Amino acid sequence: MIKKIENKCIGEKTKRLDEFQTFQANDFKEISRENFQKLKTSIKKHHIFFPLVVWQNKQTLVDGHHRIKVLQELCKEGYSIPELPYIEISAKDKKELAEKLLLINSKYAKITEQGLKDFLLNFELSFDGLL
Repeated sequence: MIKKIENKCIGEKTKRLDEFQTFQANDFKEISRENFQKLKTSIKKHHIFFPLVVWQNKQTLVDGHHRIKVLQELCKEGYSIPELPYIEISAKDKKELAEKLLLINSKYAKITEQGLKDFLLNFELSFDGLL
């Protein structure tokens, strides 16, 4: 029997797992192994119920990096992964997109201090401008 992860979102655009390009650097957010396993357990139990977030202009993944990593691991473990639902957000440029990214909340990961400093510097953002 094939182990299967299902798409539980309705009416969203979809893409294959290997079609997503990332916007964030690998060290922008960190996730502990324990929380990675919790996210993995959640996906196995609830499947895909929340869409990934993609920048409309460039079709670049803005939110969902850890879900993608979990799904890649599940794929290696023999799970069948469906096309993944995503929604698009608009931003006129990378700076506006970066501002919007900082407003997205994540339950399983946190922004590292160095990752945040690098991110703010890279996009010429400051905390004052976001508050």
